[in-house]
Amino acid sequence: MSGFRNFTKLERFELKYTIPFEMVQHICDFSKPYCSMDEYSLLSEDHYYDINNIYMDSPGFYLLKQREEGADNRFNLRVRSYGKNANLPFHLEVKWKKGSIIRKYRASVFREDWCNIFFQPGYSDSLGLEGESLKNLQMFERLAVSLSAGPVITTSYRRKALFSTIDDYVRLTFDTELNYMEAGGFNMPTQSSTMLPYDTEQLFDPGASVVFEIKSYAPEVPWWIVDLINTFDLRRSSFSKYASGMNQLRKDTGFYGFNQDFSVPFENFREMR
Repeated sequence: MSGFRNFTKLERFELKYTIPFEMVQHICDFSKPYCSMDEYSLLSEDHYYDINNIYMDSPGFYLLKQREEGADNRFNLRVRSYGKNANLPFHLEVKWKKGSIIRKYRASVFREDWCNIFFQPGYSDSLGLEGESLKNLQMFERLAVSLSAGPVITTSYRRKALFSTIDDYVRLTFDTELNYMEAGGFNMPTQSSTMLPYDTEQLFDPGASVVFEIKSYAPEVPWWIVDLINTFDLRRSSFSKYASGMNQLRKDTGFYGFNQDFSVPFENFREMR
């Protein structure tokens, strides 16, 4: 499936597991009759590409608490980029989870100063978005402002991805080399950034170091996926990259709040709605 990064709205069902690195190739071999390598994995010599995220939350960590309490209806606010040096575009995302269904709303921006949407009323009009992309930007903006959300943690990891060639939409992803650092404002990490690992045994199941996800159009899971799960005796996990990274950040640094004030004046909120 070409151009998967260009979506504006995606609804799907996700199954998540933590597995040993040695199992990755076995699952890839099992999936060969049904899948091909993702186009971005093909561009990399080792078939893994880099993903960077800035997660945002309120000063009281409302979104993190919703995750830790297992709220049935919750969301994350994040900014995503791809590549070792966080290449444009930046993807502003609202990832909403209700029950077993995931809905992702994305607005892709080609400006490194995109964060001015929070500081300059009307700035979002200069980004040139329209249609669903504009609606998604406005949703992201509205939720962030209503929570007085700011960047709290930056994460990065390397991903190998497969796409089904026989189904409308099935995607297998393997995420490894998970790293984090306290967010430095709205700056994405680069190769020179000092990041710490959080793919430790304390956060993963014993012997595991890879987050494996099966993603399909909800609620349809193809028969070969059921066969794959049974063959490798997979057990679902509730692993969250945001929550796990924050737990490690708090453990390593004692971080419990913003080191800058990212709140937006109330008069700006009225302009943005």
